Amino acid sequence: MVKTCFHCGEESPDIAKFCINCGNEFDLSFGGFDKYLGQETIDKLDSASLSYDEYENVINDIIASAKINYAKLISDSEYDEMDLFPLKRIMYIALSFTPILSKIEGEGDSSYGFNLIKVDERLNSSQKILNILKELTHHLLAEILENIMAYVLGVEKDDGLEAVVAASLKFKNAFLMDEYCSCIVQEKFIPSGYQNFDDIYEILDSFKENQEKENALFELSFGKSIAQDIIKILNEFIDDDLKEKIKIQFNVDRIESNTARGDLEDISAMEDIQKVKHITFVSLAIPIKIFFENKGEYSDIISQYTDKFKVINEINKQN
Repeated sequence: MVKTCFHCGEESPDIAKFCINCGNEFDLSFGGFDKYLGQETIDKLDSASLSYDEYENVINDIIASAKINYAKLISDSEYDEMDLFPLKRIMYIALSFTPILSKIEGEGDSSYGFNLIKVDERLNSSQKILNILKELTHHLLAEILENIMAYVLGVEKDDGLEAVVAASLKFKNAFLMDEYCSCIVQEKFIPSGYQNFDDIYEILDSFKENQEKENALFELSFGKSIAQDIIKILNEFIDDDLKEKIKIQFNVDRIESNTARGDLEDISAMEDIQKVKHITFVSLAIPIKIFFENKGEYSDIISQYTDKFKVINEINKQN
């Protein structure tokens, strides 16, 4: 066994207290993100022969855990599930996966970060439904990636692992995939024409080279394929009755529709085998390789992410 020095990237024997290359002292108690930024992790993710059945098991585990939480929320409610207003049911569904807070400050109607959804309390019911579904999709995408990474590495998910995945999703290509995935999920459960594709078009306009454009199309295809898995998860909670009530709510609130998605509707989802390989290699192994090779550039960012996950996850456990 060896240790990889966080500062210079060189390996030392596992029993070493100091790096044999640069003399940096190892923090023997440290168990954060640094343990994921090594060649061993990259190799495992790069060579992972994850079967589609194994991938499906990860999806089903996410569903099973949320169903337990949802059943408790409904049982603790003073109302019958079918009597709840659509916004309340959507909130219970989202809360089965991750906490939601109201906000009135900052830009945007909603946000997601570090296992926490924030939605502007001044929005009407339809706008809140739209934004909760958007941010819940971001959470579920991260949850899928985190659970896949934990499964392949044979570890329990922790703050460091979540931080590495969150940082990976900040790359432009991954961010494009994430945003497109969210729009695809939204249009499954809310009336057509209310999804906002403006951010996606803005990102696409920033791709100038032919190779960049090809990569962007690949990410859109991946985003659409992952969206199908997130739709599968949410279909376990959002039935036809709730969909109809959401449609009625949008008619009642009379909110304006957004920009049509135009040529984005022609994007095809990738094959299941390609999707599973993409998850372990392009979405995880490549970003981690970049982090590992440029630790000076990314260490502070991932360290801050780890600290934020640690704080929020601890609060969630107490609640």
